[in-house]
Amino acid sequence: MMKVVKRELIVSVVVFLLSWVVSAYSISYSLPPLGTVIVRPGKVEKREANDEDTIKTSLPYNETSGEYGWWWYREERERKLKKLPKEVSRPSSPHEKKEKTKQEVLPLEKYTYEELLYMEPEKFRKIFNYYLNQALKEPNEKNMYYFFNILDVARKKAALFSYVYAYTARKYAQYLPTVAYPVAYPGIMQRIMMTKEEIENYVFGKKDMYGLILFMKEECPYCDLQLKILEKAELSGLRIKRVYYEDYPEIVTRFGIETFPSLIIVYRDGRYMPIGSGVMSLSEIYRAISKALRIFEGEKPGRFGIYEFQKGTPIDPYEPSPLWRGIKVKEGGMK
Repeated sequence: MMKVVKRELIVSVVVFLLSWVVSAYSISYSLPPLGTVIVRPGKVEKREANDEDTIKTSLPYNETSGEYGWWWYREERERKLKKLPKEVSRPSSPHEKKEKTKQEVLPLEKYTYEELLYMEPEKFRKIFNYYLNQALKEPNEKNMYYFFNILDVARKKAALFSYVYAYTARKYAQYLPTVAYPVAYPGIMQRIMMTKEEIENYVFGKKDMYGLILFMKEECPYCDLQLKILEKAELSGLRIKRVYYEDYPEIVTRFGIETFPSLIIVYRDGRYMPIGSGVMSLSEIYRAISKALRIFEGEKPGRFGIYEFQKGTPIDPYEPSPLWRGIKVKEGGMK
């Protein structure tokens, strides 16, 4: 019974306090109009209301700003409008591109044979591909006939190029690569002999400027075979040092050797270079030595693939072409 009386007493006190507050401060419960900005007390600046904004309360919690703020998304909307990209031209669709290609390619009868024969390659390729696609899409007699004709023109364009090249090459045969790099069997054999002779003369002519180190392992059959091959070169005067992994593992590690047998060349100034791994023939070893020596002695990289007897020939990159040596087109040549 006492609990009920206490609860009713508390409710009566709360209702009295609320009614007193309402009577002391007449608060308007209507929502502020559009454009009303809510600010903190004490920060209100007096301004006149316009037709759109009316003050519905006398409290300093509401103030009419006369303009819409962030709450009404005006600033956000304007910021987005500023970021909109400028109008760009719409890319053409594949269908429009196809129509444009069709308009560029005329019916085959509209072209003359001479026009097609001397037409620019890119333009001719478009026409050729168009009629090829037509024949593949609808393989009927008409499309095949058109494709047969454009294919015949393509063959004759290729033949014309080949014949004129052969004609010009025959007139200026002394400037062709075959002068220094023959393709006929007798010329090939002679080039091989000249190359071998130049390599061996170079290798043995500079034998006092370098030495070879052969890295081996015990009970390695490939190492024994490579050693027997190198012993023939050793008899001709080359200096060869044998290094077994079991005896000098620190030297093997220093030179970065991972496979056996391995062969390196050491130049007189201390520079070294690996020239082969595994079993190599004597001719391969000589060729590798000559190329390494050319690098040590500052050979031009642009001439690394040719030999001394080929320098100044048509296969020498540093040898100018005939036109830049003042050689003009001969009389009776192409106009």
